[in-house]
Amino acid sequence: GINIGSVEGGILQFLIRTCKVKNILEVGTQYGYSTQWMLEALPNDGKIVTLEKDPAHFEKARSFSSDTRVEFLNGDAVELLGGLKDKAPFDMVFIDANKKAYPEYLQWAIKYTRSGSHIIGDNTFLFGAALLDAPPADESPGLWKAMRDFNQNIFSN
Repeated sequence: GINIGSVEGGILQFLIRTCKVKNILEVGTQYGYSTQWMLEALPNDGKIVTLEKDPAHFEKARSFSSDTRVEFLNGDAVELLGGLKDKAPFDMVFIDANKKAYPEYLQWAIKYTRSGSHIIGDNTFLFGAALLDAPPADESPGLWKAMRDFNQNIFSN
């Protein structure tokens, strides 16, 4: 229910193929559904590093893929990012994890991607709530602010 859909998966594949993406960082693996979408478009010499905090989700995702092009890392993404500098620069960063930390993930991604790379954040408009001048009653003000900060930063970069 909270995985990306086939439309989003197709968009990721389109970007990977048309932009010749080879080195991907995925922040938020969950069960590896988006990882699989990206793998299907990734060239044989490509690589995906994917981060998942929840140990049960991490193990399930690893059980679904034995593809050697994927490196699964378990732990808090903010902490794990510090150890990924040697794998940079990334051609694509796909962010689909703790929404409140999106601004932090984005700052890291901007620093460790090259010009022309893609930084993609899932549901950064919060189904339209982030486009409003104030958070709606059913949305967390902290989450709403994080998504607005993320969007403002990504558009200015």
